Formats: sequence, C-alpha cells, structure tokens
Amino acid sequence: MTKKLKVFLAGHKGMVGAAFLREFSGNSKYEIVTINRSKLDLMEMSDVRKYFQSQKFDTVIIASARIGGVQDILENPVDFITDNIVIQANLIMLAHQTGVNNLMLIGSNRLYPIDVPKPIKEESLNSGRLDPNVEPYAFAKIAGIKMIEAYRKQYGRNYFAVMPSNLYGVGDKYEGDSSHVIAGLIQRMHQAMVQNQPSVTIWGSGNPKREFLYVEDFTKACTLLLTGTPDLLTNIGSGVEISIADLAKTLASTIGYKGNIIFDDSKPDGVQSKLIDSSKITKLGFKPAVSLEEGLNFAYMQYLSTNTYNSCTR
Repeated sequence: MTKKLKVFLAGHKGMVGAAFLREFSGNSKYEIVTINRSKLDLMEMSDVRKYFQSQKFDTVIIASARIGGVQDILENPVDFITDNIVIQANLIMLAHQTGVNNLMLIGSNRLYPIDVPKPIKEESLNSGRLDPNVEPYAFAKIAGIKMIEAYRKQYGRNYFAVMPSNLYGVGDKYEGDSSHVIAGLIQRMHQAMVQNQPSVTIWGSGNPKREFLYVEDFTKACTLLLTGTPDLLTNIGSGVEISIADLAKTLASTIGYKGNIIFDDSKPDGVQSKLIDSSKITKLGFKPAVSLEEGLNFAYMQYLSTNTYNSCTR
C-alpha cells in the first residue's frame, strides 16, 4: 500500500481549517492530524517543538491566524502583528527543524499593495504601498511569506503560500467587528430584520469592489498544489468582482430584509479593487463550483443554524 502523507493542519477550527477537514474527509492520500489549542499553544515554541518531534509530519498547512475586519485590525494592531508573526515563525521554523519538506501558508489578497494594476499578479507583492487600514495584519503575514521564501532559497524546501480572494462560507465568524464583510453583513441584516429596524448602516460609500470565493472552492484549489512543487505564491480567486453596494442588496434579498441600506461615507472605503490574477491555478484545472448567489444562501442557512443566531435574536 502507498504510504499516506501525514499532514498537520494548524487552525482546524477556523473557517478555512474546517473546510480542509471536509475536503480531506475520506481521501486515502492523506492522514490529517489536528490538535486543540487547549493541548498545544502555537505561540509557545518549546511546546510546538516537542509536538513536531513526536509526530514526524510530511506536510504542514498553516490555516491558523488572527483574522478580522478593518475595525478590529485598527483597534488591535499589536495583537494582529504579534499573534500572526509568532505563530507563523514557530510553525515554519520547527517544520524545517523536524524535517518537514512541504508547507503551505494561507495568505490573503490584503497583502498586496493598493496601487498596482488589476488583476493583481503574484509578483506585485512588496511592490508598493499597503492599505493602511490592514497594515498590522498584512505586514505580519508578509513576514511569514518572506520566511518561507528564505527556506526555499537556503534549504530547497517546498514551502509556498496561497493568496485567496475574500473567503466566506460555512464556519465564518459572526462576531461583529471581528467578522469579514459577508459574515458581518449577514449578522447585522438578520438582526435588523428580526428587530424590525428600518435601516442598516454600512461603512464606506459602497463603491469599492471585492472578489469573493466560497471556502469549499478554495480548499479544492489548494489540494491541486499539495502534491506538486508550486511557485512561492499562487493566487486563488473567483475572477468576479461585486461592489459592496450590490453585495448588500443581494444579501438583503437572500435574508429577506426590506429596510433601507445606508452607506456612511465618513468611514474608510479601503482599496477600490482587489481583483487578483488566478491564471496559475486555473491552468491546473481549477474552476469555482459555487456561484456567489448560491454561496450567500449556504452561508445564511449555516448562520441560522448556529448558537450565534440564537443569541442575536434574544
């Protein structure tokens, strides 16, 4: 029998990590290993070293990160810089020290400069000014990418990063300021609907466009890279943008909210477009299977089934 690849999945309880677990379920090629935070603190280097030494992994997937919306990042910059740098450094360094040759780091389109041609190509990283609203997060994640680049160059490791567009779907965080765009809008519009609020106010003008990808599609794309030798960076997106205003209207229709949508243009818009060039992954045969309309409905149905939903409507 062919030996299974032993894969450590860091961050298995987050949206992306949980999607990886579903993707690998029943896959005979991989033995997926996870561990709860209560048993292993990824911020503690000595604990990570002991764990890696005891397991002998073939591959590491870093889906563990501190993530959040713009307001959360602006209010907690130290947490976003420190947590992400330390977690990445521990996992990357100790993967190398324990003989792990394959490592995938989950990046983000937030890491790209704001003044580059669209769609954004991978080589645009570090070529210009970052979005000041997400700098603490972006700098930390870029540090992780520079680490894996160094290990590729100095030791020949097959360490690489994937750069997704805005992800959403089952397992997203519906926690106010720490939520991503779609999760935050779902929560607020649902609350407004059940509480008969006449309007919902959204940060910014509504004009910026964003590219969204359903998380299940993202993990399927990632599996295409795991058994190969990818470049340092690979963009993974849907190839389709939608304005925040049109997204809000679509979500209101999905949820059934009939009130007014008000845009507060005194709040920052952020970058006007973040469309990425996903030609590398499409050449490998990747094509998103879930449309935005389908994905929004799936996400809302999942939200309705969570304890978060129950607490919101009390």
